[in-house]
This record gives sequence, structure tokens and C-alpha cells, in this order.
Amino acid sequence: MLLGKQSAINLGLLRGGPQESHVDHYSESRDSIISQCKYLFTSVGLLKDYSVHSHIDRSIKLVVQAMRQTPFWLREKADEKSDKLLVYDIIEPVTNGPTRWVSPLLVAPKPDGDVRVCVDLRRTNEAIFLKRHPMPTLEDLLHDIIGSTVFSKLDLK
Repeated sequence: MLLGKQSAINLGLLRGGPQESHVDHYSESRDSIISQCKYLFTSVGLLKDYSVHSHIDRSIKLVVQAMRQTPFWLREKADEKSDKLLVYDIIEPVTNGPTRWVSPLLVAPKPDGDVRVCVDLRRTNEAIFLKRHPMPTLEDLLHDIIGSTVFSKLDLK
């Protein structure tokens, strides 16, 4: 499913009560859908009030080597792009003073005249421990259900 439940309800694609869900075939044109539900297409989806905790190896000293300089002919566009990203709340300013964790900013021109802003996190990634999330094998799952006699639909998920 490409749309979330609330978006599908707002578009009229999904209706019914908690007992029944029914999806209609939507035959209207793309422009009419966008004009009817303009609020769904005007902003960037954001994950708010969520914090990621990374395990960091404090023994690694992150020395930021010479920061790659943005070419002078792209600086104005890069500044405009960063201001736009701040307004859209995609990035946020660092307000707690100096930090060791600075990654170089890479700016590349796009064919349409805009710029692509990227962050080079290779040096930062050296200090972050990755969590291991092993997938259970079929043998592991079969071993876990030995002796079980009652199963539910939840067991299948």
C-alpha cells in the first residue's frame, strides 16, 4: 500500500467501519486528485518527536580534515537551499555551541540549475557501533514451535 489509512480515507478510496474495509477503484485524473486533496501534496513528511540513540566509540578521535569548500559560484544557491531546508524543518540549526561532530557539506549542481546538498558522513560512521539484528532462519522458527498445538493468525506474522 502506497498510502496510509488516513490518506486513503481522505481521498475516498477506503471506507467502512472497523469491521469492514472496502477499497474502490479511483477513476479520476491525477490533476483532480491533487486539486481535491492539495493539503496532502504541499509539505514534506516528517517524523516528529523521535530520537535515535547511537552507540558511539569515544576512543575514536574525529578530526575534521580540511572541510571541502563549496565552489564560490554555488555558495549563494547552497545558502538558499539550506534556508529552505530550515523553513521546511528538514534540518535544524546547532544551538548548543561548538561540537567535534562536524561533517563536510557537499554541493553539486543539478541539470535544472538547482543544487543538491549532501553531507559526507564517512568519518562520523567510523565512530558509530552498528546494531546487529539477525533474521531468524526457518530452522529457528521450527525449533520454537515444537510442542505447540494451538496457533493464531498473529503467529503467522
